[in-house]
Amino acid sequence: MPAQRRARSIGSIEWWCRLILRSLAASFAIVGSLFFFFPDATIRVMNTVGALFGAFAPAPSSGLRFWLSLGTGYMVLVTALAYVAQRDLRRHRDLVALLALGKATSSLTCLVFYLYASPAFIYLANFVVDGSIALTALAIWLLVPSLPERLADYSAPDAAPSARTPSPMFAALVETMVPTGGPFPEGGRDPALAADVEAFIGAVNASVPRALRLGLWCLDALPLCWPPRRGHRFSRLPLEDRVHVLEAWERSGLIPLRQLVHTLKLLVMSQFYSRPEIETRLGYPHPLVRVPRPEPAA
Repeated sequence: MPAQRRARSIGSIEWWCRLILRSLAASFAIVGSLFFFFPDATIRVMNTVGALFGAFAPAPSSGLRFWLSLGTGYMVLVTALAYVAQRDLRRHRDLVALLALGKATSSLTCLVFYLYASPAFIYLANFVVDGSIALTALAIWLLVPSLPERLADYSAPDAAPSARTPSPMFAALVETMVPTGGPFPEGGRDPALAADVEAFIGAVNASVPRALRLGLWCLDALPLCWPPRRGHRFSRLPLEDRVHVLEAWERSGLIPLRQLVHTLKLLVMSQFYSRPEIETRLGYPHPLVRVPRPEPAA
């Protein structure tokens, strides 16, 4: 249990690092757009804010847009660095170092301009803001290398694949598609079946699990607002109501909904029918097994 708690703690640290980088990417895009579309207004606003804190020299506006073009290119670059880095911190760790280098450069140059060129508030503000971002990026860069080793130490590599716990919505969906009783008494209640399907989907492409989670979230909330409405999330409905809702979705006139349900059903049923105990009960030979031809009549 302590090892699992440490693994969860380290996973939480990585999650927070990714969230910070996502927030930085969004802020870079927004601020860069403001700089590009409202360059003079940005300077006027910064002069007004500086007047509230002290007697700072006003920063002059400029009709020359050459530096604006270079600054916009820099903002696009740091936005891309933060966005790409947060997608896979361990793989793109060096991009975080480049982000820290760029922000440290802009911070220190603004400090030099504030001390030796003009004591304008905009220089001081950028020194503080970009300096804070540079330190944050540097902290993430220093923290990331230890994550893979620690996770490897505290995880349980010997755990069986079937020990994975599927999401409640997906487990409820699988049980609804393969209800207990009938020719297959066990149905889809076995968590290993849902976990196997999720693992199969996750092995296709890195973006597929995210699309699956989004689709499952939408399906789970659909009974709250889309007929046949039930007033509860799909995963919290009794089995009889889930079967009725799923059958209605399969016949829905909304093509994306119908296609999503049919795709999920194909994935679930292909995994279910390929289980050895189910194949044996079906009595259907595997496609790779040669079926002997009947002897010709004499």
